[in-house]
Amino acid sequence: MTPASFLAVDPGRVAGWAYWRLVNSVYTAIGAGIWIDPWEGTALYKGEALLVIEAPHAGRSKATRADLVRMGIRTGTIKALIGATMTVEVQPSQWKGSTPEEISHSRILGTLTPAERAIFDAIKGSKSTKGNALDAIGIGLWYARKVGAR
Repeated sequence: MTPASFLAVDPGRVAGWAYWRLVNSVYTAIGAGIWIDPWEGTALYKGEALLVIEAPHAGRSKATRADLVRMGIRTGTIKALIGATMTVEVQPSQWKGSTPEEISHSRILGTLTPAERAIFDAIKGSKSTKGNALDAIGIGLWYARKVGAR
C-alpha cells in the first residue's frame, strides 16, 4: 500500500528535507527546507509512516572516516527522531546515478510543478544549503517514480 505521505531527507551537515503528500494518485511536494539542528526540525514529522533518506556515503568528496562516522550518527539521529514505521535508505547512485550536481539540480528543477518550484524558491539559505533541500526533493521524486506515483 502506498502511504498518504512521506518525508525525504538528505542528511548532510545541514540536512535538506521535502515533505510529500499523495494527491489524486500523484505525490506532490508540499513542503521543503533545511534543518541546521534536526532536534528542532524533525518534531513536526515525528511518527511519519515513511522516511526516505540518503544513506551515509563518502561520495566524490574527500570525506574522512570521522566525517562518515558523524554522517552515520546524524542519519541515525534523524531516523530515531522521526520514528517512521518504514525507512528506505537510498544511495546517491540509485536516485541520481553519477550525474554531476549541477546537471542533477537542473533536472530536478525542470520536473517541479510551479507550486513545488515556489516552495523551493522560498527556502532561505546559501546555494549549498538550498542544494541539500533540492537533493531531498530529488530523493522524493525518485521514490515517487519508483512507486509509480509521479
